[in-house]
Amino acid sequence: MRIRPDGGSRETQPSSKLARPGEFVDKISGGQDFEEFEREFFRSVRPTSLLKRFERVEEIANVVAFVCSPLASAINGAAVRADGGVVKSAF
Repeated sequence: MRIRPDGGSRETQPSSKLARPGEFVDKISGGQDFEEFEREFFRSVRPTSLLKRFERVEEIANVVAFVCSPLASAINGAAVRADGGVVKSAF
């Protein structure tokens, strides 16, 4: 464990609770092919999704990089969503 200058601490070892890539989908898909599972999931469970697929790691990373950059200087105290357009309303 490391102690931060503000007196807090954080674990320096990765959590054993983190899933391996694809592990969660493997568990909920029942062994179904990923593309087939994704298509069926968005057809039956998330029909309002504009993207009609799961977001990729790189897409979420791009949102984080943007929000942390000077390009996002006008964004202040906002909840930024990267959900593929699942939400029907902003309010």
